[in-house]
Order: sequence, then structure tokens, then C-alpha cells
Amino acid sequence: MISRAFIEELTAGGSLRLPWHRADKQVPYVDDAGNPVSPETPNAVKLESFIFDAMPLAKRTMVLEGERESVFAPTKNPTGVDSVESCREMLIERDAKRLEKAGVGIPRSADGKVDAKIEISPLAVLDDEDAAAFVKSRGITEIVRGAELTLE
Repeated sequence: MISRAFIEELTAGGSLRLPWHRADKQVPYVDDAGNPVSPETPNAVKLESFIFDAMPLAKRTMVLEGERESVFAPTKNPTGVDSVESCREMLIERDAKRLEKAGVGIPRSADGKVDAKIEISPLAVLDDEDAAAFVKSRGITEIVRGAELTLE
């Protein structure tokens, strides 16, 4: 977690001086004939800065380790890998696994994907123990195929 005060300190005076990182990107363009082109390989360079480069500037830091599947679901691209769609799938899978560990039946398609939209609010459940207590208190034993469920 990063405090608001630290971000304000970093950005005071309108300049944030963090190192640049190169990212090769596929950027659609219009060719000389006026046709839209979606390149299959990277054709542009984007310079990005990352907030983790500010860690050495902080007075106190702490690193929390967690399983990648439970803490990392990036949204960096409009479609495909690291998109809103892939992030949603990862979060649904994370929450479904948490419910399965708590004994809840989760509908899955033939390819193993969760066949429901499940979202567990972190205000209600933070870990597997919370999930077990939560589903027990609510009497949840199974999720119906195709359900859209938010647990708060």
C-alpha cells in the first residue's frame, strides 16, 4: 500500500522523477493507401514509469508476498493477455477456488473454466479462513451454473 501523503510528496511541484522503462507495443496505424493495419509484431516503443521505482525514496517500506494467482491480475492491454477480460477471468477463478476450498460447489465448463460470474468483496473475505466462515454463516453450499454473484 502507498500512502496518499507519499504520492503527494513524490509529485510536489508537478514533476515525478522516476526512471523510464522501455515497452515494445503493437500500435494500429493507417498505411499509405489509407487502410487500417493491426500489426502482428511490436512496431512502437512506449516509455513507462512504475511506482515500485519510488520504493527507495520512501521512509519505510514493507513487501508482502503472496501467490501470484491470488494477488496479480494486470490490466495493461485493451484485449487479450493482461486485458480487462483476462483480469476478470483471473479474479473469478481466484474467488471460485477460495469458495471450493470452503466446500462450495462451483460449476465448471468442459475446459475447466468457471461457468458463473463470481466476485467476493475484500470487505467480506480476505483469505480462505474468512471464506469458510462467510459461506457457513450464509448457508452457501453451491453456485448455480450461469449465476452472477457478488458476495459482500
